[in-house]
Amino acid sequence: MNKQLSSNMTAALFFGFTILIVALLPISIQVGPTEIEAQETPQSQEPITVAQAETSDSTAGGIVEFTLITQLGGVPPMAFVGVGGDIDGVANPELVVNQGD
Repeated sequence: MNKQLSSNMTAALFFGFTILIVALLPISIQVGPTEIEAQETPQSQEPITVAQAETSDSTAGGIVEFTLITQLGGVPPMAFVGVGGDIDGVANPELVVNQGD
């Protein structure tokens, strides 16, 4: 009377046992937004003063514009290339402006 269980019977028993365990164990997965309470910023008692730089009349109100295009596959592999003016054809040019421009 030493009969071996067939592979189909073993699979069925394993499947049934798994279903029984899953049905009996309470499994709850909840995915939702994490709530974080904001902290209140304490109010400052003294006013904050902001220093402003003085500009000369020759540089005040100047508008400086730059045109850049992206370049892939060159040297360096990814770069911004200047178009027009002093930066024409320069990869990743150093852009210089005065405060207030």
